[in-house]
Amino acid sequence: MIEYDIPSGFDFYNKTATNVFYLIEQSGLGIYYENFVEMFKPRDPLYNIVDNTVLTSYNLYNVTSRPTNAYNSVNFAAIPKSNQHRKSFRPTGDYFVELDFDGYHLRLLCEQIGYDLTSESAHKQLAKQYFNKEEITEDEYNKAKQINFHAIYGKIPEEYAFLSVFEKIDGFIKSLWSEYETNGRVLAPISDKPFTKTLKDMNPQKLINYIMQSLETSRNILILKEVLRYLKNKRTKLVLYTYDALLFDFYKEDGKETLKELQEILESDGNYPTKLKYGKDLLL
Repeated sequence: MIEYDIPSGFDFYNKTATNVFYLIEQSGLGIYYENFVEMFKPRDPLYNIVDNTVLTSYNLYNVTSRPTNAYNSVNFAAIPKSNQHRKSFRPTGDYFVELDFDGYHLRLLCEQIGYDLTSESAHKQLAKQYFNKEEITEDEYNKAKQINFHAIYGKIPEEYAFLSVFEKIDGFIKSLWSEYETNGRVLAPISDKPFTKTLKDMNPQKLINYIMQSLETSRNILILKEVLRYLKNKRTKLVLYTYDALLFDFYKEDGKETLKELQEILESDGNYPTKLKYGKDLLL
């Protein structure tokens, strides 16, 4: 009998994750066949289209573990925002419903560093600190989003470095890098996926990027597992996963309570607020 060590994180990604994404792939996305083929030009339309439903395929084995979803020459993880592309999809039930996380990476990181956020928009909460005011304009909000995006990945602006949140982020990044340099690896939260010295051209900014993408993915896998379990005996289906948003094909017979309870699963006691949008196509 051959004995071998099971790598850290192996069971999480090769058992839980594979089962979760296999089940999502079974649902497919409703489409208008001719419109879809004209707009997306799949390599072989017969390969993954069945009864006006197109099947997707998630590739889980990427360096950060964040799945891609390009299949038959169509990138389902980055569907173009044009009206023509978005109107190529239709629900097989009554509506498409999208639940979209608010400031997801920012909230994930703040949880890691022990920085409390309320249910208000995460970007707006920090914008109030940047501009020292309660009422934030749209331009200020957009500027805050850019600041936050760069800060999450280690590019903390000097003029705001004194803020508690950025001091904590900076300390977190430095502690990860110190662990990586000392032990030759860092384990991602939740999944225990190892990031080791075999990775090329690693630096503190790249390491935090990898850790955050892995953390996002692993938390989502646990959420997806609960969502799929909840929908097991309902007609409503989870049909697409795109990092910080989940798309459902909703049947009204399941009742509005279904949407409320799905939100509760995603939001985890209000720690991760979501926005709900719905429509008859993907112009949500």
